[in-house]
Amino acid sequence: MAARDESEALQDLRYQCKKFRICIIGKTGVGKSTLLSKVFGVSAKEAGVKSSSEGCGKHNIWTPITNDEQNTSLIIHDSGGFEAGESDTIAEVMKFIEHRRQQPHLADQLHCIWYCISLSDSRPIQAADEEFFRYARTLEIPLIFVLTKFDRLVRDHADDLDDDCERSVAARAVGLARRDVECFRSKLEDATGNGVKVQEVSRKEGSLVEKLVTGTTSIVDRNLIHVWIRAQGFLASQKREECVKELPFFIRNVMIANAIPLHPLRGVVLSEHFKDMFYSCLTIWNIPGQSLVFTNQYVDNSFRKASQRRNVLTGIVATLDFTGPLTAPIYVRLALKMAVDLILIFQLLFWHLRIKRQKALWKGDLDQQLAKYKNSEIRTTVHGMIDGSVGTLSFVTAFSVSSVREILGKTVEHGQKLVREEIRRSAGPNDGLLLSELEG
Repeated sequence: MAARDESEALQDLRYQCKKFRICIIGKTGVGKSTLLSKVFGVSAKEAGVKSSSEGCGKHNIWTPITNDEQNTSLIIHDSGGFEAGESDTIAEVMKFIEHRRQQPHLADQLHCIWYCISLSDSRPIQAADEEFFRYARTLEIPLIFVLTKFDRLVRDHADDLDDDCERSVAARAVGLARRDVECFRSKLEDATGNGVKVQEVSRKEGSLVEKLVTGTTSIVDRNLIHVWIRAQGFLASQKREECVKELPFFIRNVMIANAIPLHPLRGVVLSEHFKDMFYSCLTIWNIPGQSLVFTNQYVDNSFRKASQRRNVLTGIVATLDFTGPLTAPIYVRLALKMAVDLILIFQLLFWHLRIKRQKALWKGDLDQQLAKYKNSEIRTTVHGMIDGSVGTLSFVTAFSVSSVREILGKTVEHGQKLVREEIRRSAGPNDGLLLSELEG
């Protein structure tokens, strides 16, 4: 697919489906609220998902749950689990799923189902669950069985073991818990068919939640992967990669627009494409609270300055250039620096919220992170990498999206490691997130 066609296809998909629609099924108290908070940054109580303290009640699976202040790319449908004798409940869930399957538009269809089962429940699977499992054989909707409270299962095994060595007990307990998970997997495969997706999760092990996020990525419709990446709020790596995939199309547009010698509006073109790249990053990173903080005036007055402090003069000089396309590398360099700065700044904000366990971004946080990046060695280092890489490009390869993407990817990868190291150095002892969860 040509670069232009690929760019237009991405834009078409973005307009067709702006929100990822997920159905989460599980009994009250199974841990749905914790899961939604960890993966999507959504406060389940504010969104409307019932907790065990509120009583069982009736969950209206037909009512979509959204909270654009916390996640602009997500729609949740919540269903309680199937208790013994609740044939009406399972029939209603199946009716809802069939309704969504028949919708002609991608945005109205159900994109994924998470079926949550507690590993700490004495009877985790009821007859009604088995009825749904048989029904699941007919589904074409991506389905993952999420086995919650793995840490509690480990703790229960540890309590039953008799050993003076704490480390030995912990290792044996984890082994026994994983054995139980494999038993669950076998039962679910027998009920729903081979190849069923099963993932255990734990409050304490971020790596298990990461596997759930990547596992979901692997089974959703390829046309929805970009929407899923926006909706999930756990893995920065997926968001970085999506930016690296998308921003080179904007950079290419910068080069084409500035290929005319003595173009009087080159500075304006650079400015407009900075905004395009900014809003692309804004959509992909989907920072909680961004709709209240990122006003047009703030972007112009603060965000741009953090990225373009030394780029403005170069742009003015380039406006007087007579050779047009022969100096395309100049514009590649300018646009790449903008792109790298934007990706790394958004990553700083993303990790800042996770470390501090904040529900939303505040203007004070944003001012602090922008000032930190603007004067950082990280910025100096990645700009130097771009200068060195772009200097080897000819005016022909400068117009290549693949060449630009390669430079952007390598620079961002190095830059994010520097960001992570800086966060580790500056983290306080009371930060809410274990720094071992700060993935790449």
